[in-house]
Amino acid sequence: MDELRVSPIMTSDTSPSPYIVSASSVYNTSWYPAWKAFDGGFSPTDSHWVSNVFPSWLMLDYGRKQRVDKYKIQVNSDILKSPKNWTFEGSNDSFVKDIDILDTRTNIAWKSSEIKIFEVLSPKEYRYYRIKVTANNGDTYLYIVELSMYINISNKFLISSGDGKTHSIQITSGKSEVPKMTSPTSPSGEVTTSNTYTPDGHYRAFDNDDTTFWQTNSPSINQWIQYKFVKKTVISSFALLISHLPYAPNNFKLQGSDDGIVFTNLGEEFSVTDWVVKTRRVFETKNKTPYLYYRILTLSTNSGNVIRIDSIELISPRVYEIKEIPSQTEQDFIKYGMDRVTILDLNEEIVLKSFVDSNQTTLGSGKVFSQKINTSKIPIKKVSIT
Repeated sequence: MDELRVSPIMTSDTSPSPYIVSASSVYNTSWYPAWKAFDGGFSPTDSHWVSNVFPSWLMLDYGRKQRVDKYKIQVNSDILKSPKNWTFEGSNDSFVKDIDILDTRTNIAWKSSEIKIFEVLSPKEYRYYRIKVTANNGDTYLYIVELSMYINISNKFLISSGDGKTHSIQITSGKSEVPKMTSPTSPSGEVTTSNTYTPDGHYRAFDNDDTTFWQTNSPSINQWIQYKFVKKTVISSFALLISHLPYAPNNFKLQGSDDGIVFTNLGEEFSVTDWVVKTRRVFETKNKTPYLYYRILTLSTNSGNVIRIDSIELISPRVYEIKEIPSQTEQDFIKYGMDRVTILDLNEEIVLKSFVDSNQTTLGSGKVFSQKINTSKIPIKKVSIT
């Protein structure tokens, strides 16, 4: 299977832009900085990242979302310094709350200066990737000579309509539509609840801070928390984050309303018993109707007698866009091709259509306009050239 390297050849922690390499620990920043693991080569003297702390992580920020299908690790000639146990992880918020473990390896043995390839079984697009090493093969120091990341370009395809035109369908994920709340009514909308332990504290489920929470002070049956939008909005999914398992909702549903009185169930009733602490979990409803009010109705907890939810997101639908591709070149295939693992919901409406213009304009071929300025009438105090 063909592959394309998507990790850059770094010449410093921040070059080339917009890529940024960082690490939790660097043994000697002059000799063994983090970017040395991304410099594209092997030199026995200094071309590697070194840490003497466990666990240690090495991270690459792409500056944008990027898919990774596999990664390669090259180790030093001293195999005792090579990683033995680690996780390969992805995130879109610099591993603050959004942490997905993409691959886990234990008891990995190496040969001198060996390169190994590791597959990501369920690849998605992330801005940040890191390898988090919890143990090496016996030495005080951890050495990684090279960490590189790749996509499988043979996993891409384009759609032919039979009339000579080629298309690609691009899917943009929905986003949280509730602003970061600083009070029940600020900056906009309104958060209300059936019950809360702390007066006015219920809005903290929408404050984008997973150290705060909404908690009830009465029995956990049929309690709700809701958000009223400024105008009717389509919400098709929601995300919850839990930190205290006994108080986590066990059975719950999302409901929508136009008047805050009569509510409609959106999607199924969800039943969850396998919550993971501080891990964001998304629930799909496939709702396409705009409502003014949305509320999470909790029907029971795992074992506690109150409800506690640390974070709630109300998420807009995914956007389907069809692109008409003017040619079928290799670059178009790589840039616009869809991944074979992409799930296309044929019931979704394609709301955008765009055309890719492959014609390039030569630098300096544009028109130039000139105008004389009488500086005695219009004095020039500052000139800006862009």
